[in-house]
Amino acid sequence: MKESKSLTVQNDIRYRWLTPRDIPSAMRLKTIAGWNQIEKDWIRVLELWPEGCRAAFQGERLVGTTAALDFGRDWAWISMVLVVPEFRSQGIGRRLVESAVEQVRGCTRIGLDASPAGEKLYRSLGFKEQFNIHRLVGPAANVWPDLDGTVHPLLARDFPARCAIDGPIFGADRDSLLASLLKDGSELAWYLPGGAFCLGRPG
Repeated sequence: MKESKSLTVQNDIRYRWLTPRDIPSAMRLKTIAGWNQIEKDWIRVLELWPEGCRAAFQGERLVGTTAALDFGRDWAWISMVLVVPEFRSQGIGRRLVESAVEQVRGCTRIGLDASPAGEKLYRSLGFKEQFNIHRLVGPAANVWPDLDGTVHPLLARDFPARCAIDGPIFGADRDSLLASLLKDGSELAWYLPGGAFCLGRPG
């Protein structure tokens, strides 16, 4: 992939692949939207799925983003759909999402998280509601309860066994994504000997 390669130009908006040099601008978009991504989240997506990351520009200004996360034949996930407020309702989000869908068209299922602002667009593109996600916020605990040794830190040596459990439950191979999360947030990774595990991420 050549970073300078332009996808197309439409109505004074230029579409091309998102690149690492665009991350500061992408961070401004997520701040405007009130999302919680950090720079490492953008880096992770670009490292794992560079061909799925698209951007819209007016001149040199980044006005929209999206990313298609390809987990193989069975699963794909569309994320990071952001458009600057004053550029919404101009077809930019639609063009970006359509481009992401085209990137993963061979997948059996394509999912995404729909915010209220984007729900109408996603429904018009054929997406249907599957379930609701509730975002909860609570106080950070300085002292956690004594777990009597039943919960263990998830270390690299334990990782392959956890991935073997994850694939059949999730429905696709996302080992590379989980490995990246473990690398960046090892202090937030825990497991039970019976198989259950959890990962966290800063942000």
